[in-house]
Amino acid sequence: MKKLLLSLLALSLLTACTTSPTGRRQLMLISPDAAIVQSKQAYLSTVNDLDKQNKLLDDPKLANRVATITGRLVTEAIAMYPLLSLIHI
Repeated sequence: MKKLLLSLLALSLLTACTTSPTGRRQLMLISPDAAIVQSKQAYLSTVNDLDKQNKLLDDPKLANRVATITGRLVTEAIAMYPLLSLIHI
């Protein structure tokens, strides 16, 4: 009985593996859509908490600098991993 249970567990883990946008095989415990929804909820919760503590950025010059640097990083990431550009968040 234990062997059957372990075999079923191993089989279910193998079928849960999928290929990521970067081409890597990995175990997917939740769907990418569910991960995106949960990430957005966590982001909004964090922003709400920071807003209550008056810790959000309100300097437009600094915000532009951060946006410029972030844009450069995203451009480099897409150049290194072109499949990432297929992900729509």
